[in-house]
Amino acid sequence: MVIMMTAGCGAATVEKDATYRNLDGLISAVQSSGLKCEGDLQQFSDGSSEYRTCGMHGWAAIYGTTAARDRQIKIQEGSPDAVMVVGPNWIVKAPLGDANAVKDKLGGTIHQ
Repeated sequence: MVIMMTAGCGAATVEKDATYRNLDGLISAVQSSGLKCEGDLQQFSDGSSEYRTCGMHGWAAIYGTTAARDRQIKIQEGSPDAVMVVGPNWIVKAPLGDANAVKDKLGGTIHQ
């Protein structure tokens, strides 16, 4: 697993540009950047990905395949309300300031 908990203190060590096995691992890493993701677990209609809302205008998602991730990038491109941080099997969509904080902590690339 790419998120390792430090024994005894509960602090997460985040590996940049990691692949996550489950949404909870991604959410833990995203929240360590300061972006809160408190929405219910949901699935995109393609069934191969799941996500949780983050803040007022964002979400974090994990994808079962690169093709599913890439489809979502195409759908979201040009969206005026937020930018995406894209990792190996995940996307975090958030306002620019939050997206930059996520990128600094998790790696990935910014897509607008």
